[in-house]
Amino acid sequence: ALAASLLFCTVLLLDLAAHVDRCSPPDDVLGGLWPHNGGTTEWAWTFLLRFHIFRNLAAPLTIFVPAYRTMQFAAGSGSRAPRVALTVDDVVSRRWPANLTRFEALLSQLEELRVPAMFFVIANDAALSEGGARLLRRARGAGHEIGNHGLADGFMSDMTEEEFDASVAEWERRIAEVLGAWPGSSGERKWFRPPKGSMSSDMERVLQRRGYSVSLPDAWSGDSTVVDPDFHARALSNGVCDGSVLLMHAPDDAWGDQISHVLPTAVPLIRSKGFVFTGMSEMFTSAGGLSMWRLALGVLTLASLALAIGLCTSGVLVYVRRRCSRAIGGDHATGDDGVGSRQWRRMEDLQPFLGESLSVQAGCE
Repeated sequence: ALAASLLFCTVLLLDLAAHVDRCSPPDDVLGGLWPHNGGTTEWAWTFLLRFHIFRNLAAPLTIFVPAYRTMQFAAGSGSRAPRVALTVDDVVSRRWPANLTRFEALLSQLEELRVPAMFFVIANDAALSEGGARLLRRARGAGHEIGNHGLADGFMSDMTEEEFDASVAEWERRIAEVLGAWPGSSGERKWFRPPKGSMSSDMERVLQRRGYSVSLPDAWSGDSTVVDPDFHARALSNGVCDGSVLLMHAPDDAWGDQISHVLPTAVPLIRSKGFVFTGMSEMFTSAGGLSMWRLALGVLTLASLALAIGLCTSGVLVYVRRRCSRAIGGDHATGDDGVGSRQWRRMEDLQPFLGESLSVQAGCE
């Protein structure tokens, strides 16, 4: 009963957070909650987006994990029209040689949709090639921002502070050769997105020293693992809030050209709910990050959920222990000595109840 009460409180807190953040209402009860095509992966992403778990996860990460203390997951809410920012990872391509025509088509599509984007660029051979450099200059000229996504598509959190500092300096040198200057204007920030989302304290110190703002998204539907453009369009449109940072990936052989199929559907849906697409630097400069009381609300929400799950688990274990005790020691109230018990005639009968991961002996002990 206590666990159920805590779960109810968690739902109320999530609803309060969604109201405070002016989150997108679902299109309808079923369409907003469940993926049409099903599948366990889509169910998981639907849950994460529908209840804004990434946004609420920002609270404990920025408070309790030193490496993420300056992370920007979302901008704060304001009295103006709610805003969102689109970010695109792995630009222009993760590998070389690469087919850059799909990224060129994406630039044309963004111009038609009138959506500014933050491109997190991997400064590899693809970006430095003649075609890649031309497309990055075109992106800059169209008003898109360029952010640091490392020199390769791989973890950087295992680097030493000196190695990471050298990597950041090399990225800046390569991009400056392509664009002439970076950042492009006085109003743009220096943005960094950690590859694979993994940060370390060494990385955080270097980025702070070099004046970077660090970004992870609060609205992502797993487009690098789930190939289903219709699902991504619906999930993103139902999962954004005021100040949300959306993430999609540049076209790649691994997940295809999903972004070009998602944006024509998702952008009108998001706009129809009153949201305005804006640049990353502009959104955070005008609104800042999430307020401390909003972060505290996130901590309270996750603590309530964790406590409810813990109580449910404890209740199951207590129930199992009592059944084991009756099976082994007997029921004194009925005079049953436990041998030939009507409930558990052999110790092996406990195995299906406990599951494969627990032995009968361990469960009863």
